[in-house]
Amino acid sequence: MERIASVIVPTFNKATQLENTLELLLNQDLPDNLFEVVVVDNNSIDNTKAVLDRLSSKYLNLRYVFEKKKGPAAARNRGIIESRGDLLIFIDDDMRVTSGHIRMHMEFHEKLGQPLCVVGCWRDNTQHDTWLLDLYYKNHLPIISSDNEIVNPGLSLASGNFSLYRSTLELVKEERDGETNYFDERLLVLEDGDLGYRLEVAGVKFCYSKEIFIEHCHAYTKRQTINRVYQAGYFQYLFDLKHPELLGHRRVIIVRNQTINTLLLSSGFLVFIFGYLFQWISPRLMLKGVGACLLFKISKGYQKAIRDSVNRNIYCDK
Repeated sequence: MERIASVIVPTFNKATQLENTLELLLNQDLPDNLFEVVVVDNNSIDNTKAVLDRLSSKYLNLRYVFEKKKGPAAARNRGIIESRGDLLIFIDDDMRVTSGHIRMHMEFHEKLGQPLCVVGCWRDNTQHDTWLLDLYYKNHLPIISSDNEIVNPGLSLASGNFSLYRSTLELVKEERDGETNYFDERLLVLEDGDLGYRLEVAGVKFCYSKEIFIEHCHAYTKRQTINRVYQAGYFQYLFDLKHPELLGHRRVIIVRNQTINTLLLSSGFLVFIFGYLFQWISPRLMLKGVGACLLFKISKGYQKAIRDSVNRNIYCDK
């Protein structure tokens, strides 16, 4: 009997993007009986359920699951529990995949030794409603492919395009409050890097493939972008508490002092204004100003997590 692949898709209020993603996922160059797609609705209040009900009547290998606990980690954990396949493929709800997406994941695992985590490459076509943010992120996107040396493969794990066998995932499960966690549900951000790091420590090999290619297609408002940056700072602190040995490997600089952080914001504005006035020479200075302002927001989130950890005993244990 051939092994079955389960594609796990967490979703939250992205009905239109989700429908586009599922139409591509469910029209693969594989027989339908070789894979299933498990969509975990994480408390959506748009027409996500209507979309899934309509598609479920058309595709028998599409399954709908509702998870009331908030966060992508909780949704993915529920998907893992509900899925039936040996091979687990993770993808986000706003991705565009090729018709060979599932087959290529399966083939890499069949030809390479285990335990293994296969990570595909991706192109980010995210759009921002502010031209400055759009320009900034287009100039600061990480490029991950098999052509590049991945210094910290576990920490670089991106949840939108990777796969592993269920038996591999069992190597790093965590028991907490009487429940099994694969993704750490306390981390609303960095939950994928946390999982990747634990896999790497457990001796799992990582294979980065440029053949398994996806496109990330989403649109963010300025408010959403700022909130995401703030959340990244907040949960970076919880991640640091859980993995203090990784402080030297952190890719983001955090300003813990509020006064210095305020000076950073002021400096960022000055640099941006100067760069904007002279952007005809080079736009880099203007973008550095934008980066300084975003760093201010990241640091604000980090500082808030520190205060919460003191006032409410927030912690991440090993």
